[in-house]
Amino acid sequence: MKLRSAFVSNSSTCSFVIAGWFLRNKTGYCKKEWCKKFGLDYEDEDEFLDFIHAHGHVVDDGIYIGKELAHWSDQGGGCDENSYDFEEIAKELAEYKEKFGFKEKAKIFSDTYMC
Repeated sequence: MKLRSAFVSNSSTCSFVIAGWFLRNKTGYCKKEWCKKFGLDYEDEDEFLDFIHAHGHVVDDGIYIGKELAHWSDQGGGCDENSYDFEEIAKELAEYKEKFGFKEKAKIFSDTYMC
């Protein structure tokens, strides 16, 4: 039997499915634009992150904005059973598109991040 004496990580991951938009590597740009547009304090990182988490997820290479459809963690937070009406999702996504000024069509994404 081998014993490992190297780095051990206690980090866990969360996964999600979201209908919406992915902005790759645009965190800095979005922060400046959205703080101005939504009246957020640019210097208050917690306020900005709370705003993003209320509307999506921050991952290593960008930001997801939209309607979260599922979320689970490897720490036993299984995925709840959900059902959604496509017309209601479409209505919510239209509101996001107008609010954030997105020009592209929404897509369905799945991803994982450290939580």
